[in-house]
Amino acid sequence: DEWDRWTILAIQGPQAFATFEKLWPEAKATEMKLHDFRALDVFGEEGFVARTGYTGERGFELYAPTGTAPQAWAKLLAGGVTPVGLGARDTLRLEMGYALYGHEINLDVNPLEAGLGWVLDWDAPFRGRSRLAEVRAEGRRRKLMGIVCKDKGVPRQGYEVTAGDDVVGEVTSGNFSPTLGVGIALALGPAAAAPEEGQEVHVSARGRRIAGDIVKPPFIKKGAH
Repeated sequence: DEWDRWTILAIQGPQAFATFEKLWPEAKATEMKLHDFRALDVFGEEGFVARTGYTGERGFELYAPTGTAPQAWAKLLAGGVTPVGLGARDTLRLEMGYALYGHEINLDVNPLEAGLGWVLDWDAPFRGRSRLAEVRAEGRRRKLMGIVCKDKGVPRQGYEVTAGDDVVGEVTSGNFSPTLGVGIALALGPAAAAPEEGQEVHVSARGRRIAGDIVKPPFIKKGAH
C-alpha cells in the first residue's frame, strides 16, 4: 500500500487540455488516449499523469509525490485552475448519469440492473459470469431511471419515487445540477413497474412531493455546454 506516497490532483473541465499543455508541455498529455497514463517529472521527483477521470469532463489526474504536491498545487493555481471540492466531482458524474459504488451499485445490485452491462466482456471468464448470464436471459428485476425535477427541491438518496399512487423506485443519487439549474436524480425500481421516458413522477422529500420527468441519462448531452 503506497497510498501515502501520492497526492492526486484532478484537472477537469473544458479548458483542462489547454491548461495542462501550458503547465507541463513536456508530458505531451494531450496526446494520451482515455485510460492511458505516463511518467512525469514533478519538481524533480517522479510522478505520473493519467486520463482516468470519472467526471464526464475532459481532463487529467496528476499523481504528485507527496513532498512536491504543494508546489504542484501552487503551479496549477498560478496557471488559472480554480480549486473545487469533491462535491463538484459528484455533480459532474451525476449529470452524466455515471454510477457510483454505494449508490447505483453495491453488493445487492448487479451491473445489469445498474445499467453497466457495457463494461462486461461476455467473451472472457470473470467471477459471477454464470449468474449474470442467467440474469441477462431471465431479464433484470430492477431498472435504473433518470429524473429531472420540475419543482424546486433537491432529491436525495433514499427518497421514494412514485408514479400516481404507485411506488416505482428509490433515489440512489440525487443533487442540484449547476448546469441545468434544477434537481436531478438516478433512481432504482422494479423493471416491471418502470415509468416510460417522459412520464411524470414525484419524489417524496421530507413531507413534500417534488414533481419530475423520467429521462434517459446522461442528463447533459455531449456538446450541450
